[in-house]
Amino acid sequence: MQFTYVDPNVVNNIKRDFPDYDENIAKSIVENTVMKYFLVINGEASENQLEYCTEAFKQRAATMAKDNLSTVTPKHYDDIHIHKSQVASYHRDHDAATAKFQVSLEYKLNGIKAQHIYEADYSYYLSMGIEGENASLICQFCGAPVDTAGSVCPYCGSEIHSSVERTWKVSRISMLR
Repeated sequence: MQFTYVDPNVVNNIKRDFPDYDENIAKSIVENTVMKYFLVINGEASENQLEYCTEAFKQRAATMAKDNLSTVTPKHYDDIHIHKSQVASYHRDHDAATAKFQVSLEYKLNGIKAQHIYEADYSYYLSMGIEGENASLICQFCGAPVDTAGSVCPYCGSEIHSSVERTWKVSRISMLR
């Protein structure tokens, strides 16, 4: 299957805004997330195994898995193979930067072979909280979400500092065609 239009300058545009951006690492994270996403939908993995994903995405995946498994004939994905993936577009505004990846894959859905292209949003959130901290602050010791810097993590008791680094995370996966 052919990808839709891909901006030839997309990686250069991302590197202009994020000089440390590594295309190979991003591609690997997106591909691994897509594979784990199908395992979650199958009920073979927990949404907590979706590393490098936003909490909202993990919750959506868990809901989709629950809905899928509660149907009379649940969808089951087997023999999943990624043929190709690439970053297709990039957009940045004052709140976030998003690299949209297209992933061409093949799988058996309830035993029937299918080929589709999925789109995965790989996002970096830029918005800041009232005190200048990252709005999506996480504890640098246990990874739990916390409200503000200068406080104590309610999960592990570690002190939270505003120097927690921001990171790229998968925020959405959907079938393009």
